[in-house]
Amino acid sequence: MRKVSQQCLTLWLMLEISKPPKRDEKERKRRSPSPRPTKVHIGRLTRNVTKEHILEIFSTYGKIKSIDMPVDRLHMHLSKGYAYVEFDLPDEADKALKYMDGGQIDGQEITISAVLTPWTRPPPVRRFTPPRRMLPPPPMWRRSPPRMRRRTRSPRRRSPVRRRSRSRSPGRRRHRSRSSSNSSR
Repeated sequence: MRKVSQQCLTLWLMLEISKPPKRDEKERKRRSPSPRPTKVHIGRLTRNVTKEHILEIFSTYGKIKSIDMPVDRLHMHLSKGYAYVEFDLPDEADKALKYMDGGQIDGQEITISAVLTPWTRPPPVRRFTPPRRMLPPPPMWRRSPPRMRRRTRSPRRRSPVRRRSRSRSPGRRRHRSRSSSNSSR
């Protein structure tokens, strides 16, 4: 019994030694912080609201870099009901998000949410590749002659094809001879 437990103990020790050391929770979760958003989405706007209204209201929270307010295709003077406002600093976007989410513009309660900018992947590094060599042309005896293009002729008029009637049975067919003297009818 003691021998079996001693073997189990040595096996367990061997497994513990082969395992990689555990990382601390903090060490595992240490990542680069994601960039704070500078752009906000404003939703549930009425169609009366213009870029000038948005600029006037949201410029109190910070310097605005750009305003994007899509318009309806059919009615070019009306907006689609949402807008994007980009601030210079993330603190300004946070302040606008904090104070204006659930606020009212033109009697309508609006929603504001932060827009995360997508991470742009750097373009792949292009390596120089030597130009491909062209294969030599096949020998002359292997080449097929160039195809000649047929000239289109005017269609020839043909007489209609004569067809025999199928009313006769196969056993009662009349055989016509080629010479007229041999025929006896």
